[in-house]
Parts: sequence; structure tokens; C-alpha cells
Amino acid sequence: MNREIIALTSIRGVAAIWVLIFHYLIPINRDVACVSCYIPFLQKGVLAVDLFFILSGYILSFVYYDKLFNSRHELSKSTVILFLKARLSRVYPLHLFTLSILVLWTGIMCEVFPEYLMNSRNNIETLIYNIFLVQSWGLWEDASWNKPSWSISAEFFAYLIFPFFISFVLKTYKQRVVIVGFIMIIVMIVYRDFYDSKTFGFGDGEALYRCLVEFIYGVLGFVITKKSNFKFVEFLEKSWIQIILVILLLCSISLSDYESLVILLYLPLIISISHDNGFISNILKYKGFHYLGVISYSIYLNHALMLFVYRDIRVYFFGFPTSLGLMTESIIFLILTVCTILVSHLTYTYIEDRLRKKLK
Repeated sequence: MNREIIALTSIRGVAAIWVLIFHYLIPINRDVACVSCYIPFLQKGVLAVDLFFILSGYILSFVYYDKLFNSRHELSKSTVILFLKARLSRVYPLHLFTLSILVLWTGIMCEVFPEYLMNSRNNIETLIYNIFLVQSWGLWEDASWNKPSWSISAEFFAYLIFPFFISFVLKTYKQRVVIVGFIMIIVMIVYRDFYDSKTFGFGDGEALYRCLVEFIYGVLGFVITKKSNFKFVEFLEKSWIQIILVILLLCSISLSDYESLVILLYLPLIISISHDNGFISNILKYKGFHYLGVISYSIYLNHALMLFVYRDIRVYFFGFPTSLGLMTESIIFLILTVCTILVSHLTYTYIEDRLRKKLK
């Protein structure tokens, strides 16, 4: 069995908290949001999702590199089914739970407050898409219901093709061909900075494009380093290299308008900490970071649900649609963050982890 790479688990927790802060600073509490004007890193939380996609491609390749195939890298029906069952049991229980809570809450609000404004994207059609985890497959023009689940939908599509893609790569492996494919993927990532987002929207396939390209970037990054045994992997693990990579990432996130540069830098950082060696890896191995990584999926899905409920209570129960001032909004922000982590601990323990084990 593959050992857990603690640093890679921990970095998922960092990414989940990054998304949480980004979303919690934006809505009604404008005074808190203005803090991010002075800390540009906080305004780029959407880029954490790209880190999730690349991590998934890399980690799944690490975990299933030897499990899915025989010595000739041939797939069997049983191993593919077991893989998909494992992935579905990992993501679906918590997705269905948070979706059910949101639907129930929306129903209660509609019943209690006749003036309740239900988002037009949250309708029966999109609910069906969300139930079957296909909402990001070009069926609707925007995210709906528990909005972060759009990335789970896109990633599940990546799971469906993963066994066949990596089998093809390994079975027909030629270093030059794979490197050319890797370069093509880099070009496709860079392309994101130049297309017109107004004409290439969510419903036109942007979600799947974004996920698949970055997921494959992670897969090919693992395969190249695994097959080629490049010495630069050991070089990347050096503490000073890891520190430089983190500084470059922080500068790119804060100072650059080119998101592709940030996305491309994620993979070298992932590779550099993938053996739990080096200064940054040692920081990420602290228990607090690790546990945030363990419950990161719960944090990711719960934070939007918590925010949705909080805003409804604030506006419809207490009538506070405008800012309450920097101090009050900061306290609310901290309370929401702590509550989300506590709730995520509970949903991880009693929903996510328990049902995953039963379903497997």
C-alpha cells in the first residue's frame, strides 16, 4: 500500500483555507473584504481550485500507478470498477449531504419568508444535475446550489477517464512523445490567460477544460518524473529550492495578472515536497496543517453552505444587508471560520470518513 505523503495532504488544507478566506471576505462584509485590497494573495483564492486539480492528477497517479495494471500496463474491468467505486465513495456522500442540507434550508426559507429571493440557478433542473454530479459537464451556464461542488463534478469526469488515460500513457510510453504532450498541456494552460472569458463560459465547457488540462498536467508530471528518474527531483527537494518556489508563487499570485504562471509553478512545488523532504515539507508536516488537509474536502464543501445560511440569517432574520463595521465584520469572519472548521471535523468523522469506509 502507498504511504501517505503528509506534505501533500497538508497543502490541500492550506488550499481549502485559502478558498474559505477568499469567499468569506467577499460577500456582505465589505469592510473585511477591503483588507484583501492590501493583501492581494487573499483576492486570488480561486487559484486554489487549480492546485486541487493538479494535486489530484499527481496523487492519483502516485497511488494507482501500480494498482490498476498488470505488468503490461493493461487494465481489467474489475480494477477500473474498484477505482471508480473508491473515488465515488470518497466524494459523493458529503456532496449529497451538503446538497440535501442546502435544499432543505432553501425550502424552509421559502416557507417562512414569502419575500425570499431564491437564486434562479437553484432550480429543479440544476438540482438533478447536482445529484448526478454532472453540473459542470456543459449542461448549465453557471455553478448552482452548493457552488464549490462544480469542481467535484469536473473532477469526477477526470476520474472516469483517468484509468484509460494513464494506461495509454504507460503502455505506449516514449519519453519524447510524453514530453511533447506535456509541453502541449503547458500551452493549453497558458491559453487560459488569453481567451475571452465572456465567450468561453462555464456552460461552454470551461469547467471541464480547466479541470482536465490541469489534472493531466499533474498526471504527466508524475509519469515523467517516475519513468525518467530525473535528478532534478532530488534538486527540487533541497530546502533553499523549496523556499524559492514558495516565494515565486507568492509573488506570482500577488503581483502577476497571469494566472497560468501560478498554475505552472504548482507542479514543481508539488514534486519538491512529494517525498516529505525539505524545509517546506517539514513545516507542512505539523499536526495542525496535516489535520486541515485531512478534513480539507469537508472544509471545501461546508464553507459555502455555512456562508449561504449565514447570509440568509443575517438578511432575513436580523435585517442587516449592509456592513456592520470593520471590527464587527472581522469578529464575524473569525467566528464563521472557526465554526466551519468545527463543523468540518464533524462531517469528516461522521459523514465523509464513515460512509467512505462502508461504501468501499
